[in-house]
Amino acid sequence: MLRKRHKGRDAPFGNIELPKCVLRRNLKDLFSEVRHQRCLADKSATRVFPLKTLRSRFLKVTSLEVITQPVGCLSANYTDLKPGIKIPEKCTVVRNPLWDVAPPGAYFKAKRLGSLVNDIVTFGGNAKLSKQIERLAIKIWQLSKRSFVGLCRSIRANIAHSLERESTFRKSPESLVRPGALTRNPLVTQSKKRYTQYLDARRCPGCASQRLSTCVDVVRNSLKCKKCTRAACAARWFTPCV
Repeated sequence: MLRKRHKGRDAPFGNIELPKCVLRRNLKDLFSEVRHQRCLADKSATRVFPLKTLRSRFLKVTSLEVITQPVGCLSANYTDLKPGIKIPEKCTVVRNPLWDVAPPGAYFKAKRLGSLVNDIVTFGGNAKLSKQIERLAIKIWQLSKRSFVGLCRSIRANIAHSLERESTFRKSPESLVRPGALTRNPLVTQSKKRYTQYLDARRCPGCASQRLSTCVDVVRNSLKCKKCTRAACAARWFTPCV
């Protein structure tokens, strides 16, 4: 079942089936949208930069939505668990079979690319990244670990060079990093108590460090901690990237 057509690829970790001309046109439109959204965000202090939307669009254009798939979850006999409810003892760790058939080094590339996408869609609008991103989308699962790391470093270097060149031609010495968007009442958001798994992960430093590993088995082992991990529904896997 895992080797069926997966969006723009013949398999989740297979070759991309989009023609190069279509891929180049989609990347050109994506970077145009990144520049447009960055311009709108710089003009308004209350506008929130749509990082999540642009990130999802990048993964859709390059047909790399598979990197967002989890390695597993803490599952129970119900579909969801609300924040604050104690996790019962009958919860078990459900393994995602997608990463069992992944090629060697695929999870390392997925984690490395997950952080790289944020830099691309945030600061890569004016950088010349089309050829590098095109190579990354076509050859990502065939590249060696050394070549993949070198390509990621080259992309980040081009982004840094673009930001340096942009700051040189600025009329005023403004900061390259835009401050957070203003809210109507900042005191309300600070006083509310929000439940997130990252806040609970601080209580278990061992599990928090295991989740940063590039080994699938180590990350799955961290899911056994019921203080840091929420129960989830495994039926939400393999869903389209929104």
